[in-house]
Parts: sequence; structure tokens; C-alpha cells
Amino acid sequence: STTPTGGTTPTSVPSFTPRSTQRSNTAAAAIRPRVKQEDRSSLSTKAYDTLQASAVESLSSKFDLMSSAENNDEKLTGTYTLNMVLQQFIRKLKIYDLQRAFILIQPDPTATDGSVLPDIIPLLDDYDKQSLQQYVVERSVEHMRKWGEDFDIENLEWSQELLENSCSEELRNLVSEQMLEINTIYHGGPLFFYLMMKIIIRTTNEATRKLIERIRNLNISNIRGENILQVTSLIRGAVTRLGDKVPSDITDIVLKVYQTTSYEKFNRLFEQMEVNIKINTGAKYTLQEITSVANSNYQEMLDTDVWQNPGSDNAFLTNKKTNKNNKGGKGKNKRGGNNNDGNKKQHKKYIPPQQGESHTRKWNDITLHWCPKCKAWRKHTPSQHVDQDEYERRRRDEREQMSKATKTSDTQPTGVTTDTDASSADKSSITFASSFRRWKE
Repeated sequence: STTPTGGTTPTSVPSFTPRSTQRSNTAAAAIRPRVKQEDRSSLSTKAYDTLQASAVESLSSKFDLMSSAENNDEKLTGTYTLNMVLQQFIRKLKIYDLQRAFILIQPDPTATDGSVLPDIIPLLDDYDKQSLQQYVVERSVEHMRKWGEDFDIENLEWSQELLENSCSEELRNLVSEQMLEINTIYHGGPLFFYLMMKIIIRTTNEATRKLIERIRNLNISNIRGENILQVTSLIRGAVTRLGDKVPSDITDIVLKVYQTTSYEKFNRLFEQMEVNIKINTGAKYTLQEITSVANSNYQEMLDTDVWQNPGSDNAFLTNKKTNKNNKGGKGKNKRGGNNNDGNKKQHKKYIPPQQGESHTRKWNDITLHWCPKCKAWRKHTPSQHVDQDEYERRRRDEREQMSKATKTSDTQPTGVTTDTDASSADKSSITFASSFRRWKE
């Protein structure tokens, strides 16, 4: 039969027949191995070789050392996350049914038939415990090689090859050097994993200490162009790398970092945020709030020519040498811009679109519009243009609001609250900071 859309009605509809009993949540969520370890021996030679090649193939992300060797602030970050790679590794062990090798067994010293003690050690969970000694791993591997099934030997060897393929060259060489000094009867994925994680943890702790110090000493004026978007990316990336080792005073550290630019107006904003915290002991800023304020104010200062970056490859940035530190002087307008039309004509930001060209373009994921009133590429559309007097009036109003909020908190007795929401007063500088961007856009 024909359907209204012109198709045909299927002659039969697939039906779902439920099984007799419901699986438990654990069973339903469990990863099904492609081939169970005990079934490998029944595979053809070709199928076995294909399975092995797939099982030992490198993970998409590799285990690596957390390097702290970079001396350039622009190379402060990396995107290495140990837990993510570890979870990929565990998942692959389950897919190829190799995980049994990583459950450490303890031979019964009184038995002669290969029996083991009831206590087991989950290596994948306990690798970072101080109490876990290398000889415990070696003893388990040796017992599996002597008393285990053939697939136990496969599990040991395949998992080691998988780890070797899933390490950076530097890390693999460090582990392999140690493995060369150890009797081969102890070799296998568990021992390689144990040695690898010890190296990673040791170097990570040292790198973490250095990374925290690098953040504390970060000087924005030393970064090419003083690009705040890049600095924010550096800070967020470094914090991601630190994971649960992020220092408790990270927000205080970042507030100070953002005061190391050569632009006093920008620095004062974060000085004011520090003052707010000291005046109101309950005032707190999250890292996300601080970095967002930094980004929005930087973009606003770029848009109004207050911030000018030297030596940048970005098309819409000017040369700061013509307006050092923005302290005012000849040829400056109210917003810190340069009134020298000759210089503006040399700047792509002031070159209008040619006939037939779009009046909208992208720059660093920011949409810019040609504003005929500003005679420049701006984030606001022509219909959203705000003239100079209105712009300054709104700035004054916002400064007054911030000043009133600060005075209120200054005179308020300890332990007394007002009807005004405390959080909005505590974070008045964030409102002040974001207002410029909202009005200009």
C-alpha cells in the first residue's frame, strides 16, 4: 500500500521480545568483550591475529609526563589529563577481556597446587597507594605465568604491548629502561603499568609545584601583545592540568596576575575587586567570574582603541608604541583613541567595506559590523550605536552605583545585613566591568 508521502507500508514490523528476566543495572551497563578470553583459542589464525592487532593498538590519547620544562609564559599550558587516558585504557581492557591480569593475586605460601589467598588487590584502583610494593605486582605476574591459563599469558603480554603503544616516546623509554633490569618472568602489563604510573606521579608532583609557581609569577606585560584572551586560556588550561591540586588561593593569585599589564585602567579593575574582598569578608569571586571580566573588558578596550597590541598578527590590532600606557596626551580622544586620521587609514579596523562587500565579518570568533557613525568595524550594529555623550553618561551612572555600594559596605556594622542582595553589592565591580561591553555592543 502507498503512504501519503509516496512510500510503501512495510509488510512486517520488527517486534521486540523481552527476555524472561530483567538484567541488573550492573549487568546492563557492563561492557561486553568482543571475544571472551576463554574463547580466543577457538578463533581461526586470521581472526586471532586480527583480534590481537586491534587489542594492542594505541589509545587515541597517550599516557605522558606532565612537563614543566617550558620557560615561555605563552607555553604554560598543555592538555594532558591523566584520568581521561586512564579511563580509555580501562575501557579497552574490558572490550578485549584483558582486565583479569590487573587483579593482583597473592599466592598461598603453604600450598603446592598453585592456590591463592582470598585477598586480591585491584591494581587499576590502588596503583597510587604507598603501601603497594613492586614485589607484590611481580609475585602476581609470576604466579599467573606459572599457574594461569593460556589466556592469562595473553592478557599479560597483550596489555603490556597496548601500554607500550599508548605511551609517549619519552615515558615509554623511561619504563623500558627499568623493565630491562627486571627478570622477564615478572614482565607483563601489570608491572609496566605499575612502573609507568610511579614515574607519572613522581614527575607530576614536581611539575605541579612548578606549574603553580609559574602561575604566581605570570607577568602579562611579558606576553606578546598582552593578549588577555590568550592569558585567560593559559590560566584556565593550567588549572585544568592541576586538577584537584589547584591551590586554595587560586582566585587571589589570578587577581594579582591580571594587574601585571601595562594598562593602569585594566589593572585598577582587579585592584578594586581585591578591595571589595577585603572590605566585605563574605565577598568571593570564582575563577570563571574573574576571567570572564578580564576577557570582556579587554575586548571593550580593544574596541575603543584603548588597548593596542604591538607586533600582533591580528588584523584589527594597532601598535601600542604610538600610545604607550594610554596615559593621555596629544592626539587622544575621550575614549583613549587616536585622532590622527592618517594613522587610522593605515589600520584595517578603519578601512570600510568596498562596494559589494559584506558589512559584517568575523575576527577571532567575534562578529564585527561596519558602523558608519564610528567609521570603524565595531561589535555593535549601526542601529545599536550609542553616541559619545550617552556613553559617558552611562559610565558615570555605573561608577556612582559602584561607589554607593562600596560606601554602604564600608559603614555597615559587622554582622548586620541590609535588604539589598549582598551578592550584587559584593560583586559590583563585575557589574561595572561588564556594563561597558553591554552598552558598546
